[in-house]
Amino acid sequence: MSDVKRWEPENTFLGYNMRPDAEGSFVLHDAYAKLEAEAQALREEVAALRARVVVVPDECPHLIMFDDADVKPIMFAGCGARRAALAKWEQVSINWNAHLFVRIEKNCRDDRYPCATLAAAPAQGGSAHE
Repeated sequence: MSDVKRWEPENTFLGYNMRPDAEGSFVLHDAYAKLEAEAQALREEVAALRARVVVVPDECPHLIMFDDADVKPIMFAGCGARRAALAKWEQVSINWNAHLFVRIEKNCRDDRYPCATLAAAPAQGGSAHE
């Protein structure tokens, strides 16, 4: 967001004066219009991002990594990988600082497992996370 100068009324014996104040309650109208346009652009950007969902195929490789270097990572791939990874992550994250990752890009041309992708949100309200 833009940096705009804020103002606060100051009571003097001659009346009110406006003085610059970082915590001020007022901004010039031109500055407000600029902030309003920026806020609208941000709202539109958020709406566009919310219209996309991550599609994760069931066979997509998942990886559980631990903050503790002594604990080895756990890899899931193939049929039922998503459900197994989610179940295991829920189990181990109770006692460990565990992070669940999903693959979004292949690093080998011989790899036959699909990757997670971004897609448009379903129109009927169906879930892409099942």
